[in-house]
Amino acid sequence: MLQNLLCAVVAYGFGLGLAGRLAGSGWEPWWVMGLWAAVSSLLLTGSALWLRRFGAGPLEAAQRWALSLTEKRSTDRGGRS
Repeated sequence: MLQNLLCAVVAYGFGLGLAGRLAGSGWEPWWVMGLWAAVSSLLLTGSALWLRRFGAGPLEAAQRWALSLTEKRSTDRGGRS
């Protein structure tokens, strides 16, 4: 999800607008591959650093938290756990 968010902010007009600036400049296929490589490198490095400190990624932690709430609600109502 973060990859999509970062690329959208860099490429589209509500962010840096790189796609509009490079349109017709002869860089069309290459800047996309460069952006992909840069964002991928950033996320690989960031995820390795994140997982050194935390046991799960932020979305996985949020999912576990949400599921624990539904499980708690289910057991409070007398359901099976």
